[in-house]
Amino acid sequence: GRMTVNAGRSASLGAETNIRAIITNAFCINASYGYTHATFKDYIGQIKNRQQQIVSVDYKDNYVPMIPQNTFSLGGEYAFTFQSCFISKLVFNAQYNGIGKIYWTESNDLTQKYYGLLNGKIGITMNKVQVDFWGRNLTDKSYATFGFVSGSSTFMQKGRPMQAGVDLRYRF
Repeated sequence: GRMTVNAGRSASLGAETNIRAIITNAFCINASYGYTHATFKDYIGQIKNRQQQIVSVDYKDNYVPMIPQNTFSLGGEYAFTFQSCFISKLVFNAQYNGIGKIYWTESNDLTQKYYGLLNGKIGITMNKVQVDFWGRNLTDKSYATFGFVSGSSTFMQKGRPMQAGVDLRYRF
């Protein structure tokens, strides 16, 4: 499996920005973007070669594993409000989340390329009751949330497939 080791020295620089705009009382949008540049500055690791001999490997300037270089999100919500109806509020929400390339190993030879996930929700409020119908990964995108190499085998943990559900709330 995966082993934790001390890696000499690394540097991580990045920035993140978020914006939320309320267009009308019923409609709002949001967006965010994050960038991370994380690399090893001094890291000599040890691995077994094909002859099972331990050799030193210099990972200097390689990307630090498990850190996406780019992330972004774009979403919106629209709400209908009713005054004289059984339903007092109807809300539609959609969100797209993108995750940039991720390196899974110090040698940067195992990666997850960019992927995006589409999520959505329809919320219905009736007096003190709220029902939310939601879906995650609506396009059923196949992606990995973790990966590693052990010996000569590569292991990837798959991300969650499309999911759907219902939440029920009662306010008293």
